[in-house]
Amino acid sequence: MVIGIRLLALTGCRLGEIIKLRWSEIDAVNQSLCLEDTKEGPSIRPIGQCVLEICSKAQLHGFHMPSQQKNRPYVLPGEHSRSGAYGGMRKALRKFMKQADLEGVTAHTFRHTFASVAADLGYADATIASLLGHAGATVTSRYVHVLDSVLVSAADRVTAHINSWLS
Repeated sequence: MVIGIRLLALTGCRLGEIIKLRWSEIDAVNQSLCLEDTKEGPSIRPIGQCVLEICSKAQLHGFHMPSQQKNRPYVLPGEHSRSGAYGGMRKALRKFMKQADLEGVTAHTFRHTFASVAADLGYADATIASLLGHAGATVTSRYVHVLDSVLVSAADRVTAHINSWLS
């Protein structure tokens, strides 16, 4: 569950995107998530290096890549879930926040915080929208399916800043 919370805080993803995150959607080479199913359809999101490090640590602690164990395709596997994804994340998050005395903090709070940190670091609305996977407003954005180095750099900077709070 802690891995799921860290991924929420460091990616700006929606809760459902983290719950359903598959190992096959993590592109370490291009430092991105290639999400197949989001609120706005398929989405490519830049991620910071520390997100890749968290995923590597998850592998070391018993979470497996599909090549190692084909019946565990999810980053957050669920033992008793029909889909195989961790279905208890919502409940676990509420319990965790209550124990941390952070009443009112939800999964969506992490998404807003991610966007706010990006804005505080001086990134433009268009960059923040790309980091969050908002649908592009231009015709060109519908044709572009790769991330540029500026977005990956922005994701690195935002996640490093947030990760310093989590350490």
